[in-house]
Amino acid sequence: HYEGMLSSITPRVFMETVYEFSDLYLNTGPVLVVRSDLKVSSLGEMQTREIGVDSIQTEALLIELYPNVIVHYYDTIPDGLNDVIAERFDGVLVDYLAASSYIRDLYYGKVKIASPPLNDRGLRLLTLHGENLELVKVFNRGLSKLQDNGTYEKLLKKWNLY
Repeated sequence: HYEGMLSSITPRVFMETVYEFSDLYLNTGPVLVVRSDLKVSSLGEMQTREIGVDSIQTEALLIELYPNVIVHYYDTIPDGLNDVIAERFDGVLVDYLAASSYIRDLYYGKVKIASPPLNDRGLRLLTLHGENLELVKVFNRGLSKLQDNGTYEKLLKKWNLY
């Protein structure tokens, strides 16, 4: 019924036989959140430290990238963030949009995002494979133009997503 849709489906080899994917326009993958006073700018600096995760999928990503990190589970995002503030965890992995929201509101000044998203999860334009290829090309060109002229970054800042 539609030429395309905006979706969070992540491109995988088997999905690319069903859909055409645009470039990523908003990353939603997990980011490292630490106390605001901690001088950390990447997950690589957290080797042998204790990191909270919320799922087996996130744990697997963390162990694959940083096998020396000590993994703990948290039940809810506030639980994980509170454990960071109380210094029970050195950091937590939280999806980017949720982390941004909590940091702007309840945890303002207490915690910060210390890493870029750790995977390619995010929002993209999708069309059925082999159909509406021009729509994906036009979308990608428009996205690239917004990024090149600085408008994309301004929009991210406006909506507190940067």
